[in-house]
Amino acid sequence: MRMIVETKTIWVSNSRFLNDFEEVTRAIKTIERSPDLIVQGLETHERIEIIRSQLQRLMNSDFHVFVSSFCKHPDKLSQCRGYARDGACVSICFSRKVLEEMGYQVSEVIYGSHFIETAATRLKDVCDVSEDLSQTDFRR
Repeated sequence: MRMIVETKTIWVSNSRFLNDFEEVTRAIKTIERSPDLIVQGLETHERIEIIRSQLQRLMNSDFHVFVSSFCKHPDKLSQCRGYARDGACVSICFSRKVLEEMGYQVSEVIYGSHFIETAATRLKDVCDVSEDLSQTDFRR
């Protein structure tokens, strides 16, 4: 906590080196098994080749996800017990809206069978609002 307050920075970690890296690994394996389900309904989208290439990149080892983890509910004692050193814990609240305005992508971890449906819906939402984006911004 002291580091966040003094440096006014939030650190991120490569998801492959987290203590629970399986969350990202499981998502990638699911996409590998069902890439066509994610792009279903987007076959005629003008940027379908970018979408397919990004999905392929996701499945290759050159794709890295960097994360900083937060709780949806403030002041959660179980988080202090699980992650704080010797029980020393402070709860800091961040505004999701402010983080997004600063350029961070704030997303919830999706567990269970809803992953493919959610990924497909989010991709369709991005495609619906992407007409004004450059190819580089769309790729991001």
